[in-house]
Amino acid sequence: MLRSPHRALTPQAAPRHLKQPERRVHMDGRQPDQSDPGFYPMLGVIGTFTGTIMAMATVPSNPQKEGVLFIPGVLMALGLAIGPFLAFLRNPRNALRTENIIGMAAIYWLFMDLVTAVYDLPTVNRDAVRMSFASSGCFVIMFWLATMRKPWRLPKAFMASCSLRPEVSIILPITSICFVLSMLAYAIPCNFDVNLMLKSLLGNRFAAPWNREALGGWNAFVDHLIYFGYLLPTLATMLVRRKGLMHPASVVGILFAAIFLIFLMHSGSRRIIGVCLGSAVTYWVLDREHVRIWQLSASAFAVAFVLWLMQTMLVFRTVGVGEIGASNAAYIAWKSMSGDSVAGGAPKGLAVDDNFYRLAQIHSIVPEHHPYVYGKYIFYVLVRPIPRVFWENKPIDGGFQLQEFDAKGASLSVSIVGEAWLSWGPYAILITGWVFGRMARMNSPLFDASSGTIGPMFYGYTTMMLFVGWRSLQEILLFSYALLGWIFATWLYAKIRGRGFDQA
Repeated sequence: MLRSPHRALTPQAAPRHLKQPERRVHMDGRQPDQSDPGFYPMLGVIGTFTGTIMAMATVPSNPQKEGVLFIPGVLMALGLAIGPFLAFLRNPRNALRTENIIGMAAIYWLFMDLVTAVYDLPTVNRDAVRMSFASSGCFVIMFWLATMRKPWRLPKAFMASCSLRPEVSIILPITSICFVLSMLAYAIPCNFDVNLMLKSLLGNRFAAPWNREALGGWNAFVDHLIYFGYLLPTLATMLVRRKGLMHPASVVGILFAAIFLIFLMHSGSRRIIGVCLGSAVTYWVLDREHVRIWQLSASAFAVAFVLWLMQTMLVFRTVGVGEIGASNAAYIAWKSMSGDSVAGGAPKGLAVDDNFYRLAQIHSIVPEHHPYVYGKYIFYVLVRPIPRVFWENKPIDGGFQLQEFDAKGASLSVSIVGEAWLSWGPYAILITGWVFGRMARMNSPLFDASSGTIGPMFYGYTTMMLFVGWRSLQEILLFSYALLGWIFATWLYAKIRGRGFDQA
């Protein structure tokens, strides 16, 4: 049975026939302080401002050599981490608050490469690097200022769906629907030839039958089926939380998630793997009334494993796992993360993206050599869901292509800070940072969702969606398709059962 309570996401709102969960408490047994928001915007502002000033002051006269931006990168990272770290000390559960995670996201997406010194920065000067620190700092400061206000209200229908407590008899069929629909994205291009599907996994990603063209066509509809699988790891975790690791339903859910992830890894899209598994880890921690240190420690190890897995993908995604070997790829990834120079395409250190370098290039080019694109980029993002077969002249970019100025600049991302600067310089930086803060704040009501409900699943996925949004604004739009996929899967299940989802 599954019912939809009409009140807020509180333990008191649970259906009467279900056991009422205990109220959330701190790990030392104290009742939570209702006056403690779990995040500290003013500390975030002060820390970010201080880190930005110190990072800018320590940029050397020649920032192009590999490793010379280590100190500025560390100082900036420490400044960004002050507020979230103190919130963690107050209550370790606060480490999973959306505001704290997104407030520190720039450490991963922009400054990790500086700390690990994985590449040099040719063609950029000191002013461009300092502007990159300054624009990033202004973005994060506006983010924290925006979180000071009360969150925007989520739609009542969405809040009601987050309050649902589905039984395993409902979760498993929906998981099966999501798995079948997502695997069609690989099966249809292979004409449902299982042998071809398995053989293609061993080759490089560009030779696979499911590899799409740059601009897409009718096959874009098939590509969109993959979004149904993004929630599979979280759904599998939900089954494990309900029935235990060895229950048949849990085993089936884990098997579905594992198969999908193997095919997804072949695409080389490391950020998608990070979002899918990161959402599952967040759900596993938050779907309980008592969060303990060992659970947070286990989640930290899980995150480290995901980072290693993403590094491994970087090794084999070009030549294929069949060429280099799974064990060799795993070994190369481990050695490269340890700081050793190895063959196989993996850079020295933990590889993220070259976003900081691209951001510095953007500051060198715009607006001195290329005008602001203003609304062209946001328009390009908004019309992306429209299939090109219905609009042949749909924009192919946001009015700027970095490779026109740098033969090696075919990077897929320049970070959301770079995209904002392209649009309208400092004004867009301030506006976009504020909107990002409001979006993160909007997720807050789901943080204390009762265990057993769908609320923690949506919270974890939305948090990771905003986290990867630091890479590019497009990511927020693309990853939101998975939420639409969930709505469709639940609707389809209800139609098959011949009753409403909340009455199943």
